[in-house]
Amino acid sequence: MYLICCSDGSFYTGATNCIERRLGEHNSGTASKYTRARRPVTLLAVSGPMSGSEALSLERKIKKLPRTKKITGLTTKGYSTFQKCAKRNTASIPRKKERTA
Repeated sequence: MYLICCSDGSFYTGATNCIERRLGEHNSGTASKYTRARRPVTLLAVSGPMSGSEALSLERKIKKLPRTKKITGLTTKGYSTFQKCAKRNTASIPRKKERTA
């Protein structure tokens, strides 16, 4: 499991067995349609080792969390605390303003 921050300030959550390769793919524009238009991306957090099914389950849970809960998870102890933070109110990190064409 990993969490990255895109150039527009949005977060992207994913699962991989090789974070270095996956981060390179995100930054080259070959990993995800979402991150392709939001490069460069910056790695914020990586979980410890887990099975594929555990990683996908955690990924789904994290994607459902509001942005403030993700930030709380990052500022405490990382991914292991995301579930614990689901009931707390937290401050928000402002996003960068989106460009308009």
